[in-house]
Amino acid sequence: MENLILKNLSLKLLALISALGFWFIILGLQDAPRLFETPLEIKPFNLSEQYMVVGKLPLAKVKIRADKEVQKQLRPEDFEVYIDLKDAVPGKTTGLVAVTSKNPKVVIVSVSPESVTLDIEKKAEKELAIDHEVVGKAKDGYQIKSIEIAPVRVKISGATSRLASLKKIKVLIALTGNETRTFMISNATLLDQDGKPLDGFKLTPEKIEVQMEISSTLQEKTVPIKPRFSSSLKNGFLNKLSLKPAVITIQGDGKALESINSVETEPIDLEKITKTGTYPVNLQLPRDMKSLTGNKAEIIIEIIELK
Repeated sequence: MENLILKNLSLKLLALISALGFWFIILGLQDAPRLFETPLEIKPFNLSEQYMVVGKLPLAKVKIRADKEVQKQLRPEDFEVYIDLKDAVPGKTTGLVAVTSKNPKVVIVSVSPESVTLDIEKKAEKELAIDHEVVGKAKDGYQIKSIEIAPVRVKISGATSRLASLKKIKVLIALTGNETRTFMISNATLLDQDGKPLDGFKLTPEKIEVQMEISSTLQEKTVPIKPRFSSSLKNGFLNKLSLKPAVITIQGDGKALESINSVETEPIDLEKITKTGTYPVNLQLPRDMKSLTGNKAEIIIEIIELK
């Protein structure tokens, strides 16, 4: 037995060392630092309420160490990336970037950039009336009847230097060409004195509502429907006739509507009607006129047969 164990001992030790080496390599690969795939937002922390950071902070790249299964489940919201600005004052300030993980199984290895230089200014406030601009137009045959903005004025807070260039606040109203009724929007765009969009400001109140009333440019007129016949009854006589509806409201140009006093049905062939009943009939709408209820009607005919 001893000879069996000692036989080729050097080769067996080499194989064991190699296996252990591969095992440690595998463990090292599994626990090797990895870059979290999503760049993370750096947030200012502990900054006095009377100050603010001007401009956008860069995104941070964070290198972590964690089990593969843990890494697969990580999301950007599992991290806090921040700069502590507790003692910051207006001017240029350089702060260290700190990272914490909400998952205790994650170890933060490094973060890039390690520090960021920020421009800090005092906050200021001004009040402006809200202007508006309409882009596009309503559907053909419709027009903007009125625009109401609430509130009419807002308070705007921001960095002192940037707020000085803010001359107006404008609500942009984009129409698609399909608008036929009143609707609400709440999108506001801030413009500087050159008409260029600005960001980094806080509005009070934050929500701006715009109510736009869309109305038809066409005029309306209600006229009676008159039946039109292409023949007479073949075997009997007409005792009673009525239309449903009896009147119709049409839309069109005001001048054209003045000369229209009724709308006729398409020719009705009475020879084909042999019994009392209700029959569908199409209406002949005048040219360039339309009806919101369509061009269909029913004619109710009561026939008494001759004997």
